[in-house]
Amino acid sequence: MSQSVLFNSGIALSGRIATLALGILATALITRILGAAQFGQYSFVATIATFLQLTADFGLYLTASRELGYGDGHDIQFGHILSLRGIFLLIIYSLGALVFFLLPTLHPLALLFVILAVGFAVQSMSQLFMSIFQAYGVVWRATISDITGRMVQVALLWAFYAHTMVVSQRILEVAAAFSGGLFIAWCIHIVLIPRKKLLVPAISFSIWRKIIKISMPIGALLVLNTIY
Repeated sequence: MSQSVLFNSGIALSGRIATLALGILATALITRILGAAQFGQYSFVATIATFLQLTADFGLYLTASRELGYGDGHDIQFGHILSLRGIFLLIIYSLGALVFFLLPTLHPLALLFVILAVGFAVQSMSQLFMSIFQAYGVVWRATISDITGRMVQVALLWAFYAHTMVVSQRILEVAAAFSGGLFIAWCIHIVLIPRKKLLVPAISFSIWRKIIKISMPIGALLVLNTIY
C-alpha cells in the first residue's frame, strides 16, 4: 500500500509539473494571439465561469471521495452524486448564459461564455472522476488524460498562432482550444476509469436531499473562501 501511495504521489507530482509547463506555454500563446484588450475580456469571462464552476461543485467532490470509501453497500452511490453534479452544472451555467445574453453590456461576450462554459463543465465532471482514480489507486491514468488534454490545447493554440485569423474571431478560437482540450481529457478519463459501472447516473430525490445536506456546508465554505 505504501508503494502504491508513493507511486501515485510521484505520478501526480510529475503530472502537475508537466501540466504547469504546458499551461505556461498555453498562456504565452494566448497573450500573443489575443493582445491586451481581448486577453482582458477572455480573463474576465473565464473568471466568472470559474466561480460558477466552484458554485456548481457544491462540495460534491469531497463528498464523493468520502462516500466511495463506504463501498457498494452504502445507500449513497457515485451515480447519485454524478447525476446531481450534472444537474447543478446545467442550472448554474444556463443561468449564467441567460445573464450574458440579456444584459446589453455582457451580450457581446455571450458566445465566449457559452464556449468556455462547456469546457468548465466537462472539467468539473473530470474533477469528480478524480475521486474514483484516487479511490482505486490509479491516479496515473488521470494524469495521462490531463496531460493529453493540455497538449491538445497547446497544439490548437499553436495552429491558431501560426495562421492569420480574423481579429474578432481570435478570442472564440482560443476559447474553443481551451474547451476542446478539456473535452478530450474528459473522454480519456471515461475510457481509463477503473469501474465504468460507477458512471451510470442514478436518480433518487431522497438520496439527493441527503447528499445536499452533507455537501452544502463544504460547498458554502469553498464559495466564501473564494470570495474572500
